[in-house]
Amino acid sequence: VHRRPIMTMLSGPAAGIAGALMYEKVSDGIFIEVGGTSADISVIRDGQPQTKAAKVGGHRTYLNTLDVRTLAIAGGSMVREKNGEIVDVGARSAHIAGLAYTCFQKPEIFDGAKLVHLRPTAHDTDDYTAIECTNGKRFSLTPTCAANVLGIIPKTAFAFGNAESARKAFEPLAAKLGVSTEDAARKVLEISCSKVQKQIEELITEYNLDLGLVELVGGGGGAASLVPFTGKLMNLPARLARKAEVISTIGVALAMVRDVIERNIVDPSPEQILQVRREASESVIKIGALPETVEVNIEVDTRRNLVRATAFGTTELKQGARAAATDLQGCRQAAARSMKTDESIIELKSETSGLYVFTAEILTKTFFGLFDSSKQLVRVVDKTGVVRLQRSHAEVYPTTVENIARELEFVITKLTDFGDAGRDLPDIHILVGARIVNLSGLAEMEQAIALAKTELENLSADESVVIVAAPKNV
Repeated sequence: VHRRPIMTMLSGPAAGIAGALMYEKVSDGIFIEVGGTSADISVIRDGQPQTKAAKVGGHRTYLNTLDVRTLAIAGGSMVREKNGEIVDVGARSAHIAGLAYTCFQKPEIFDGAKLVHLRPTAHDTDDYTAIECTNGKRFSLTPTCAANVLGIIPKTAFAFGNAESARKAFEPLAAKLGVSTEDAARKVLEISCSKVQKQIEELITEYNLDLGLVELVGGGGGAASLVPFTGKLMNLPARLARKAEVISTIGVALAMVRDVIERNIVDPSPEQILQVRREASESVIKIGALPETVEVNIEVDTRRNLVRATAFGTTELKQGARAAATDLQGCRQAAARSMKTDESIIELKSETSGLYVFTAEILTKTFFGLFDSSKQLVRVVDKTGVVRLQRSHAEVYPTTVENIARELEFVITKLTDFGDAGRDLPDIHILVGARIVNLSGLAEMEQAIALAKTELENLSADESVVIVAAPKNV
């Protein structure tokens, strides 16, 4: 921080992502942290947060930060009504207006209450609504209140309130709209969650995410208000993180550290790529990461002559957060849940000392049902039962440290795609011990083999290694 304070820019939402990665163990999904005024949405792929050049005041900078999209919609956003229609939800929240939520009050105070309009700040329009009680006190209708009306918030969630209070408070709004209380609440959630849905769809397209692998994970005190309903709108699996309301605090305690090293190199040699990798690794260790926790992802952008090494690690505080081991059957069940298939068709294809590799062969009909096509689902599960890597169509190659170069050459030659823009190496991950080494960002076979050798140096020649590979265009 003292050496490069600019690296703290836009770091506020990073704590929630750190909690999702290290405490909740999300491997592939969309993490949505919902507060009272805004929601932060980010992509996690292959157990890593995604990064991009930061924007400040609409201007793109040369600083790479976690790609977090912030929306002015949350659990406390205010309902806006005009001429008998809900025109919007947000951007102002009950917190900005200084109003409490109706769903956290006693039901009897809303006897005889009426719908009123107000301006949360002097610069706002006057279509924001509130419920005014007979004693003159005002309360806010929010998506959290709407979700309580519909009974969709788990009793253990931070946003769980008094459903009777919420229903009584929604009655004046429903009367103004000419609909039932439940329909008014549902309309509030549809408008709110459609904003989240639009941003998620943009991220899925931008990062070319596999819809079969995407799940929505909610964190923050307001997550139960928006995330489950958004999942239903999008027909995607959605769940709340454990201890969702304090996931950011947990992320801070687990202390993930990260640094990015970029170098402009024309036609980089394997040695030059390894040098950039070493610099990134040494940098996060200086920041405070334990050397044994450091993972480095390499990207080679041949169009821009850019080599980027992104290093992640954790401090000592993470060591107390280790989960208990799970037996083979429990890990198989985790793979089955992730694949959404029957446990009986899942095969243990290979394993290392810290990871299991499960596969399942799935048959699908193609060309109007005339032909059968098969694909191999792959799930890499660590021995605590957490899915660490997911692929919808991939191949698995067990080998050893001694034979890694020969096997990689075979795999890359077999699965490389050739197109108008040249050749695309397959997505490759090497499993060794409990580690997953990502080689997917490299442009040349020689680079992949050199990096693999570096990652595996100092290991015994007969140690088991597994290659998981998938063509880029599958």
